Amino acid sequence: MKKMKKNNLLLSSVLSVFLLVGPIVIYTFSIIFPVTVHAASHGNGGNGGHGSGSGNGGNGGNAGEGSNGNGGNGGHDGGNGGKGGNGSGSGNGGNGGNGGKGGKGGEGGKGGPNGGHDGHRGKNG
Repeated sequence: MKKMKKNNLLLSSVLSVFLLVGPIVIYTFSIIFPVTVHAASHGNGGNGGHGSGSGNGGNGGNAGEGSNGNGGNGGHDGGNGGKGGNGSGSGNGGNGGNGGKGGKGGEGGKGGPNGGHDGHRGKNG
């Protein structure tokens, strides 16, 4: 009879712990998992390389199609700044690179068609 009570006590303790911990674990994963998947789906464009001497900064890459990626930023220094890449979905356009001495700042990229902001024009040297 004592063994039966001990088993019931153990079983009810384990069940209580599961009932307490289960919803907490489920709630935590419901927050973490969608955020991770959402972040992984953004195909952002790469940034343009920096110019040196009189070389122009590279252009920022465009974001991947269909995702909400941001365009890359244009390269800085050298001659003229590179153009910012274009965003896709609701992604933002990349900023234009700053021009080197005497160079012009690059154009900002265009925001995505679903409400992304256009990038800023780079500063002239």
